[in-house]
Amino acid sequence: MLIFFLADTSGKEMSMKRSVFLPLIIGVGAVVLVASLAGSGNVWKDLKQLDVRFIFLLSLNFLAVITIDALRTRILLENMPFRTCLSNSLWGFYASAITPFAAGGQPFQIYHLVRSGIPFEKAASVIAVRFFSSFSFTIVSGFLFFLFYLDTFRSLGILGDLFFIGIVLAFVFYVFIMFLSFSRRFLERFFLSGPVMKIVMFFTKKSREEVENLARERILGYISTVKELWRSSKAKTIITIILSGAMIIAIHTSTYLSMKAVNPSVEVSLFQIITVQLALSLVVYFVPTPGASGAVEVVYYVVYSNLISKTDAVVSLLIWRFFNYYLFIILGIILGIGRLTKKPEEQSSG
Repeated sequence: MLIFFLADTSGKEMSMKRSVFLPLIIGVGAVVLVASLAGSGNVWKDLKQLDVRFIFLLSLNFLAVITIDALRTRILLENMPFRTCLSNSLWGFYASAITPFAAGGQPFQIYHLVRSGIPFEKAASVIAVRFFSSFSFTIVSGFLFFLFYLDTFRSLGILGDLFFIGIVLAFVFYVFIMFLSFSRRFLERFFLSGPVMKIVMFFTKKSREEVENLARERILGYISTVKELWRSSKAKTIITIILSGAMIIAIHTSTYLSMKAVNPSVEVSLFQIITVQLALSLVVYFVPTPGASGAVEVVYYVVYSNLISKTDAVVSLLIWRFFNYYLFIILGIILGIGRLTKKPEEQSSG
């Protein structure tokens, strides 16, 4: 949310290329660690025997996730070309993958929409509705399925206790985000507080009075736009919530497909994997590494090595992480993050 104030058309460039290498290093290190536990020779052997049918389904699932995410933006912004909505989704996934706590996706999507000609208040409200609908679905379903698998998590000892702490923190964060997204009074108290003001002043290079005026103006416009969006587009908001649930399910379906790609005869059900993933997704929200790298790999291996063989767990981890993480980084690099962060006059001259 803090970068919302920086999502301006003032021409400030954002440097994100340098952030790519850290999550790659952390993620690869975690994979090497879990692969060594399962036996790297067996891992390499299984990688060469993947079932191409499920790899194809994973590719389709990947496209479905991006398409559904872009469709959410297109529904809330009727005049926005679908191609721009697709780009916005890709930039969001890319920024989440390379920023601490995976927190950069939404601010960067706002930045992208503003650069695409959408007023800041409208862009912020649309991204807020998208994020809140996804997060609400994840929190509610994740908590229910955490209770469903409570005995399983208890059997993990101290790691299970950490999962419980993660659930509690997720709920606290959810309440905080709810107030931060929809309460004008809370927004003003938060953004006009001393520490936040100093951070914004540092990045914007503006005086305290300028920052206060900008903050009040943005907050008032944002809250008004959110209320107007709900009053005039209740059906669209409800459809967005439904699509958000479908997107989250599609994201976690990739875990099941990854396991089947490694071993088609593995005895796990789609429902079982999706519900476990929903519970686990709450735990990694507070890992400070870019895209939760390192923790995601370790948690995946610890939990699923109790459901399938250790080798299958490691290989499916590699496949799953590629389609849900590294592929977004690769696409971000290919599309050229630099093109987005150039000033308009630089783009036209190029």
